Order: sequence, then structure tokens, then C-alpha cells
Amino acid sequence: MTYRLSILSTAAVIMSLLIGLIGCDDAIEPSPSSTETNEIVPFAPPDFNGQIHAYLEASITDNDWYRYTDIKRTKLAFTNLKDYKLANAVFYNVTQVDPGTVSFNNNFLFNNNHNYFYLDDAAFEFDSSFYTWSIEGSNDFPGFTDSLIAPSKKVHILSHKVYDQISKSEPLTITWTPANEDLSVYVALQGDDTTGHAITFSEMTEDDGSFTIPSSVFVNKPNQRVTISLNRGTYKIGTLDDGKNYLMTIYSQHNVDVRLVD
Repeated sequence: MTYRLSILSTAAVIMSLLIGLIGCDDAIEPSPSSTETNEIVPFAPPDFNGQIHAYLEASITDNDWYRYTDIKRTKLAFTNLKDYKLANAVFYNVTQVDPGTVSFNNNFLFNNNHNYFYLDDAAFEFDSSFYTWSIEGSNDFPGFTDSLIAPSKKVHILSHKVYDQISKSEPLTITWTPANEDLSVYVALQGDDTTGHAITFSEMTEDDGSFTIPSSVFVNKPNQRVTISLNRGTYKIGTLDDGKNYLMTIYSQHNVDVRLVD
């Protein structure tokens, strides 16, 4: 089966970077700035160990994908998806939880599979506005309300279009639209080779509009489809009265499929 860097799988990668040891029993040690002042910080891995009990995410995604429709890989189909908006909430360290109603900006999320809530086509924009999460609360989980500011603009890859070629022998420079808001950008590559030689790369970098991946990343790799993925946003960590911790994030993502060639 060909692996695709889908919206949810990318979110999972970011989530693992942000919260580290999900489901462990150690106490969390959040950074004082995030907990005591509840300030909004750039989208980058926070400096803490331990666990998050609730992960609240809002994202806007643009996808420029291609796929082969025949075994010989001679026929193509293209997918262009713009402004896919998703709000989701995940409650960890329990198999089932009833947090009461969960809403994002006064829109209720649907409950799917006990501890996961989601809302497709969520109503929000990247316009420097504040957006509010509200958890009703129950005996399983305390209620709370908190807000997070959205960046002023989405991230958008400028250097590459869908089905572009990238050379194994040259560094790969990716350019994008910077937000000029002291944010960070998560850069990732994911290849689709199924023989154990898929391209895999990820790094957090400054939002200065350009990042170069060395050609050594492509050494001894077969030709394959590679998804370039950029993510940019903000996050906030909070602690509730009973000691439970939550992480909120709002970010944009742009995925573009290109071809790795000799």
C-alpha cells in the first residue's frame, strides 16, 4: 500500500513533536512561560516532558497531489484541495471519556470513537483573530474555555508545483510565503517507496521563506513520489485545577507532490 502524507497523518507527526511521550505516567513539566502566563508562543516543540490530557487542533490545509492510476505508472490523476478546514479534539490516557460537549468557536464537534471529536469545514480564517475552544466538562474531565490567535496568513509553497522533478544529486531548496510574525515552520518530506527506501525528513526552521535540504538525504534512494509538507501556526499549553494539561494549536499546512529523479 502506498503511504500518503494525509492531513491526519501529518497532524499525528506534529502532535508527536509537540507532546512527546503521550500516554506515559510521568508528571508533566511544562515551561513556566506557557503555564504561568498562558502566553501564546510560536509553533515549535515546547520544552517539557510528560503527558498531555487533551489535544485541541484547528488546521487549514491545501493539497496538491498526484497519483498513478495504473500498475505501469503511465496514467495520472491529480487532486487539488484548497482550504480544507478541520477542528479536532483528542483526550488521552483513557480508553473512553465523556468531556461533555466540545465546541470550537461556538460550533459543536461530533464525537467519534469515544475520545476523539471532529468538525469538518470548521468556520475560521487565518486573519489574526482569536478562536475559542469550550469543553463542557463532566465527571470524566473538567470543563474549561480558552482561546488561541490564528496567524495572519496561510503558509504556501512557492518553489514547487505538483509533479515537478527534484534531482537526487542537488540540494532541495523550498521557498514559501513568510508571515513576518516570529513564527516557526515545520518542514517535512515523505516518499512513497515501498521497498524500505522511502524518503523521510523533518525539521523545524525559522519562518524566513526559505529552507534547503542537503542532497545527502537522497543518496541511494530510488526514484519515487515525494510529498513536500510545510506547517506554520501557534500553540498554547494550559493546566487545569485538577492538574490535567491541555495543548491547543492552530496552523496551516501545504502539501505538494513532486518526483525524485536521477
